[in-house]
Amino acid sequence: MAIKLISFDRFTVQYGITNPLGHDLVRVEFFEKKKLVARMLMGSAIAPGAFASLLQGTVHIYFPSQHFTNVLALLKSGKGVAIQIESENEAFPDGPLVGASLTLKHAL
Repeated sequence: MAIKLISFDRFTVQYGITNPLGHDLVRVEFFEKKKLVARMLMGSAIAPGAFASLLQGTVHIYFPSQHFTNVLALLKSGKGVAIQIESENEAFPDGPLVGASLTLKHAL
């Protein structure tokens, strides 16, 4: 199993409602030097469960909406947060990941 840290220097948070069902959707995008390195989607518009993948070198993470408060608190903590991804392939090809999480860089 291979583990890789994805650093970012800026993030944006967007919240919206999808129509016609009115499901909520939160999008958090992570940037390193203006380049999009990861996108996290959360909300009732996301099917139950969590999923992570790489698509054209960008990490895509999907979580249920109940994780939003914890994710936002960690991001706003200013404690050197990075995205940790895990793959069965050390080359990290596009496709599903074994796991993805937010982690404190100094805790590793």
